[in-house]
Amino acid sequence: MKLKILVTAGDGIGPEVTNEAVAVLQEVAQLGGHTLALDNKRIGGIAIVTDGTPLPADTLAAALDSDAVLLGAVGGNEFNSLPPDKRPEAGLLGLRSALGGFANLRPAFAFKELAVNSPLRPEIIDGADILFVRELLGGLYFGQPREWNKTTGEAWNTMRYTKDEVARVARIAFQLAAKRRNKLTSVDKANVLEVSQLWRATVTEVATEFPNVTSPATMTWCSPKTSSATFSPTSPPSSPARSACCPPPPSAAKSICMNQSTAVLQTLQARASPIHSAQSLPAH
Repeated sequence: MKLKILVTAGDGIGPEVTNEAVAVLQEVAQLGGHTLALDNKRIGGIAIVTDGTPLPADTLAAALDSDAVLLGAVGGNEFNSLPPDKRPEAGLLGLRSALGGFANLRPAFAFKELAVNSPLRPEIIDGADILFVRELLGGLYFGQPREWNKTTGEAWNTMRYTKDEVARVARIAFQLAAKRRNKLTSVDKANVLEVSQLWRATVTEVATEFPNVTSPATMTWCSPKTSSATFSPTSPPSSPARSACCPPPPSAAKSICMNQSTAVLQTLQARASPIHSAQSLPAH
């Protein structure tokens, strides 16, 4: 097999990490009898410095003509004074939009040798294997209108999703869950956000296409030594009214989470403590 891959190392640690990733790719290709055609282009801060834009036209053209894009990292404090559409991150968002990359897969698993460095207790992370599926082309990042009005001291962003945008990423998550342990958790804020009500209704509808995948409407976590608390957006973790005794969580907690809100982070924080509580965390 011959693959054309565009390498965009970007900024900061990007070149260092990308160089090692390319070395691994070349080794795997050689072992598998594949041929890689690699091309290198600029994106992010380095592109701003050399080309005056975070996503040069030749980089975008090369990406559209490639089978895959290997991207390192973008950003730098020296660009923080630029308007949002001129910053390094705008190059990443532009590339993502042009390529139609709507689903981000973020695996999270624990290396036993690194367990001591985790903020979570060893019995919590032992055997952890979670895959987060994040929607990339809708919501606040791309919603319009958006503005920071420095005259009035106001700023606003628009969180907007279409049913099709939610459905397509939901199907990716369900398909992946079906290849793992048939478990999926969808995270939303349907108690306060209309956009999350659309999200939940759409995910519930898509779930009927995957009868073998368990998709609870609530999130559950267990404290190894006490009890469990199951909560939905209308029953926050700070008041686990529906707690019940449960055994410790399985050593390999293989599940898939669709991360639409910071509730995932709140859940992880709650699991780090035997007390069923979660503090508010900043949104990202």
